[in-house]
Amino acid sequence: MDTKAECRLVIYRNCRNTHEIADFISRLMGIPADRYENQIHGLPPTAFFYRDDERLVRRADQFVAQMLREGLAPEDIAILTIHSVKHSHLPLDAKLAGHSLSLTPEPDKILFTSTRKFKGLEAKAVLLIDAETSRLDDPLIRRLLYVGASRAALCLEVAFYEDDVGEKNRATRKADEDALCVRLGLQNH
Repeated sequence: MDTKAECRLVIYRNCRNTHEIADFISRLMGIPADRYENQIHGLPPTAFFYRDDERLVRRADQFVAQMLREGLAPEDIAILTIHSVKHSHLPLDAKLAGHSLSLTPEPDKILFTSTRKFKGLEAKAVLLIDAETSRLDDPLIRRLLYVGASRAALCLEVAFYEDDVGEKNRATRKADEDALCVRLGLQNH
């Protein structure tokens, strides 16, 4: 057996994500949309923009509550930061829709971890957080977004941290948000 042989496996059928999530991933990574087949349809991925931690906590609470109303169990939901939990804008002690966050999968708790630690796993619903709008062209950030987004089987929301708004007025910020959503195939929440 040649232990130095390179093994490349290219999968052309998406077995994890809905067509809409796969489309977002294709746009994010610049992969032609027709490269991967998938006929499972679901809700379009959504985007949320925040400038402070309190707003993120409120939206995360709404996201979890919505997923629970849709019939998912708390352990079917994952909140993934593209950074570390320690450096996230979401505090670990936050209660979302009455449920605690946990760094490891536990019954009746919402998993909160980094995209790096969650690589290779999946959840029915994923809230991907802490993506700074000023760094979206950074190849590392795009790969982390890809890893996190590709973990979502049915529902995906990406929460973008607007760290580059400076003196932009609300109309300019809204136009920037809408342009990003169009480019990536996201619905602006």
